[in-house]
Amino acid sequence: MKHKTLTVISLSLAALLLQPAIGSKAEEVPPSTTINVSTNVAVQNKVHIMTTNSMHPELAAQLKTRKAGSVRFWEAVSWCETNHKWNDGGYFSGELGMAQSVWEGYGGRQFASRPSKATKEEQIIVANRMAFFGFQTKNIFRTLDDKLNNKPFFRPAIGWRSSSNWGKQCANWKTRKPARDRYTEAGMAEWLKTRPGYKATSGKVSSQSVSSTQVKSCPQWEAKLKAQGLVPVKKFSYIMWRESRCLEKIVSKPNSNGTRDYGLLQINSSWRTVTRKVCGGTNLNVLLNSKCHLKVAKYLFDNGGMNHWSATSGHS
Repeated sequence: MKHKTLTVISLSLAALLLQPAIGSKAEEVPPSTTINVSTNVAVQNKVHIMTTNSMHPELAAQLKTRKAGSVRFWEAVSWCETNHKWNDGGYFSGELGMAQSVWEGYGGRQFASRPSKATKEEQIIVANRMAFFGFQTKNIFRTLDDKLNNKPFFRPAIGWRSSSNWGKQCANWKTRKPARDRYTEAGMAEWLKTRPGYKATSGKVSSQSVSSTQVKSCPQWEAKLKAQGLVPVKKFSYIMWRESRCLEKIVSKPNSNGTRDYGLLQINSSWRTVTRKVCGGTNLNVLLNSKCHLKVAKYLFDNGGMNHWSATSGHS
């Protein structure tokens, strides 16, 4: 089992469900002339405290409504999705692991061609549009009459209930608050200072400025590991970090034998029969659900121990 960097969230379905009946070619909105406030953690390696006076005007307007997810809320979501990597690549990209179809459907191309090329603020703006506000398109029409009357399609928000699986271990969608302060960028920076091997640096630091190899655990999943009987918890937490970087919905590229590895502990697709026995169904995507995944992992652990993860069970 090997670590892979594919980041997946189940939000592309929202874009498909909300596609207009009659569409035009992909909409591109010219970049807005806004003050470019650099808040990309991956670039500057600092924790930035944003105020409404310095942030992007649309994000400031969203936050003033008290309807939007706050910056701290989205930072918590991003910790579960990509460990605060705002420039994370792939089809599901950016720190929030946003599907390209969602990015385009909610006006992301106004800022950049892909989430990973946009700033932190711009990614949060699009996420808030999708979850809470919706987006007024410019050149997409649902019917011929709408096109003749120049009434572009308004793409509605999907709502917090439909979004609640997004970073669900790290953020409370009902209250729109981080599940733990540690999952925010500033909170993670403070927490890292308590970890063995931490070295103080000049200025403020973030989880991006400290090598991810210094954490080597998935604290957000340790309670579930313990509940499932996967002990010692710290060792499984390390294996989980090593295999998936704590990401629940990750699937590897094909291995040399044609199999793939799924989920938090990268369970191999050769365990299809075991998965069907433990979780039911025939689709291996059930392994991308943490509840099923950890049950299968417990079955494997009870029938072979750590040998199933022998390549990564050490702390080297």
